[in-house]
Amino acid sequence: MTAVGIDPGSTESGIVRVRFGFGNPVEIDHASWEKNELVLQRIVELATDIVCIEHVRGYGRKGMSNEIRDTTVWVGRFCQKAVDLSFGVAPDWKCQVELYFRTDIVRGFAGHGASETATKEALKDKYGPWRKKGEPLYPLRGNEGHCWPAFAVAAHHWELTCTMAMEECS
Repeated sequence: MTAVGIDPGSTESGIVRVRFGFGNPVEIDHASWEKNELVLQRIVELATDIVCIEHVRGYGRKGMSNEIRDTTVWVGRFCQKAVDLSFGVAPDWKCQVELYFRTDIVRGFAGHGASETATKEALKDKYGPWRKKGEPLYPLRGNEGHCWPAFAVAAHHWELTCTMAMEECS
């Protein structure tokens, strides 16, 4: 399965394209942190069957900040771009868009109430080394901003897909 993961921000976002496979190491062929306008272009360039986007939650606050509002608008634009791809590629092809909350992603990898750092460490432990060229997670090195969370969104989708597949087989 190849998926695009996006960690949205109000002006810049992380985007990662990663290939997962049973018994195979992950393969990341794109990881960047760019202006949101460029991320819209990347969605088209990196076209795949699945686009996973971190969804924004107001966390029960009475008033949402402008940054959260702007990020929410970009989430919608990213979703629309992925859906628009479905109509331009082939009549029988559909791009699946999945939205996941960060709290669910963190809980899935590092447990309830864990930190972003703990999630990142859990991803490294599960999906492999990242320090040397050629290692599975090396493309994420140096992209500390949004790329690790973008990878986490795609990995979360993979984990859920595997869990559902195993439940169907039993």
